[in-house]
Amino acid sequence: MPRRVLLFKDSEEGIVCKYKRSIESARFETKKQQEAKPEKCLSSGLDEELGATDHSQLEHSTNRRSVSCVHCPVIGFGPDEQGLMELARLLVTLMHAEDKKLSSEESSCNTKGAPCKLASPPPQEPGMEKLTQGVESVAREIMSSADRFLDVVKDVSGFIITSPRAAKVIVQLVFLLSDGGSRRLRPMTWFTVGAATTAALGALSAKDSGHYVVGGAQAGSADALLEIIASNSINQGGGFQTPKSRLVFVSGDIRRDTIAKGLVEQGIDFEEICVYKTTLIRPLFPKEFTVTHDDDNDEIDCFGVFFSPSGVRSVESAQTGQELVPNLILVAIGKTTAEALKTSLLSSTRTILVATKPSPEGIIHAIDNYYSSIL
Repeated sequence: MPRRVLLFKDSEEGIVCKYKRSIESARFETKKQQEAKPEKCLSSGLDEELGATDHSQLEHSTNRRSVSCVHCPVIGFGPDEQGLMELARLLVTLMHAEDKKLSSEESSCNTKGAPCKLASPPPQEPGMEKLTQGVESVAREIMSSADRFLDVVKDVSGFIITSPRAAKVIVQLVFLLSDGGSRRLRPMTWFTVGAATTAALGALSAKDSGHYVVGGAQAGSADALLEIIASNSINQGGGFQTPKSRLVFVSGDIRRDTIAKGLVEQGIDFEEICVYKTTLIRPLFPKEFTVTHDDDNDEIDCFGVFFSPSGVRSVESAQTGQELVPNLILVAIGKTTAEALKTSLLSSTRTILVATKPSPEGIIHAIDNYYSSIL
């Protein structure tokens, strides 16, 4: 039976392509279909996709499995200029403070402990244009008066980042404020939610960068990361200590209170800086996922994958004049999104699945588990 998967996500092309490739290469079969096949056919389609070097073979495999995955943008992002200005000023002080230290201790500084230098700008992606332009504008303004911050030293030991967008804003600012490499960001601790957020840090998350990344794939939610922060009193590099050192929570305008409330309860000193605003886009659903008179979607398994509560609200408000097929199975990237789906009109008669982790693998496993329960 053919399968259709619709990604209700923002327009970050690189991440969307990764999800599409992985999902289209997966094998989704019911328990009865699995039992009817030889044991060697039961391996994960994701492993095959990640290890494949023959693209023609991969394309043939995808077609054979009849899994179609399409993308429907539902949210966009714009700059929070005040927050960006605040973050840029903070980063400049951290760079200059380290520069002054390097000038007096240059002879004793080794490569591993040296501040990280970004040699190239972060890649630009569709859907991030407005945010990118806002970052560039703020960076130019800060650079024009950077000398004002030379003697300001901030007692900041680390950053908390819960989304790839916030990570990309930081990377872009660090690159622009580095002034061609003459300034460098001193080593920091980065507390991140999910592997995608860690990956978005780019060179800042490299093993030889001098920075220390905590969480990542081991922290698939804000709750999980909060537990790690609370238990991580001193990191391996000796950089982060609680509650004496201050953390900076870089966020968007729409978020839950889990991190902020938890830090307050733990007595950890922090400040929050909002750097981007989320805007809802009225999506145009692909025809094959809507109720039509010329297409019998009842014969095709359809899945709708949601990546945020904002995406749920966007899709829910867009059903006037276009109606999603009633047999659409809803898949949430995590618990927070699942809760938003449960309280939305979309879930009245639909099944809701939750990814085992916030990644393509997690979505595939959730759908696999669903099919394994079908006889």
